[in-house]
Amino acid sequence: MSRVRVRLHGEVASEGDADVAYNEFLDGFVQFLEEKGWSYSGVSFQVDDEGNEVAAIDGGPDD
Repeated sequence: MSRVRVRLHGEVASEGDADVAYNEFLDGFVQFLEEKGWSYSGVSFQVDDEGNEVAAIDGGPDD
């Protein structure tokens, strides 16, 4: 079977009043991938409402 590759470029946002920390999202994303037997190679970073990179990670060790 040939391998299918998908390139992702976009943002993931919580809906309504849901508040999800950056590390909480990454943990769930990695769990989803592992359950499917998939992998991800790339970078991620937290952004603000305007799409600008946030230096302090929400849910990181300094929280």
